[in-house]
Amino acid sequence: MALTTLYDNIEAERARKHWTIAQTAEMLGISEKQYRNRLANAQNIKASDLVDYAKLFGVSVDYLLGLSDKVNPA
Repeated sequence: MALTTLYDNIEAERARKHWTIAQTAEMLGISEKQYRNRLANAQNIKASDLVDYAKLFGVSVDYLLGLSDKVNPA
C-alpha cells in the first residue's frame, strides 16, 4: 500500500464532496486534530478507521488503499 495513495484518495473524496476537514471530522465523530493525525500517520491507520472512511465516502476500502480502480464497492 502506498501511503500517499491512501492519503491522496481520502483527500480526493473529501474534495469531491466539497467537505471541509472540520465537516469530515465531525461526520466521523472525531476532532479535526484526530483527523489530521490519522492521515499524517497513515501507516498506522486501523482497519476500522479505513472502513469508516469508505462508508462515509461511499467507496471501497480497496479503492482508498489503491488496490482497485473501482471507486464504488461491489
